[in-house]
Amino acid sequence: MSGPKTDLKDALQRSGGKLPASEREVQENGASPGLRQQSASRMGKKPVTVYYEKAAHLQLKVLAAELETTIQGLHEEALNGLFEKHGKPPIA
Repeated sequence: MSGPKTDLKDALQRSGGKLPASEREVQENGASPGLRQQSASRMGKKPVTVYYEKAAHLQLKVLAAELETTIQGLHEEALNGLFEKHGKPPIA
């Protein structure tokens, strides 16, 4: 059985409304302790998840290796081609 439940209101009153040190760091630094820093190449970007059949994924990996690029690079190339096809600027 777990310990006694703490009422949130009581806990806030006991703390005087002050955040624990780790939570203050998050607010001051804008970073969460214990989480990895985002790499510079991913700053300002959003992830997009897609699902492929196993064979298509393997073929994509092989093509990336043959062209000495990454799967990310192939996706950017394909996305830019799609944008251009539909009259949009290639911004990927």
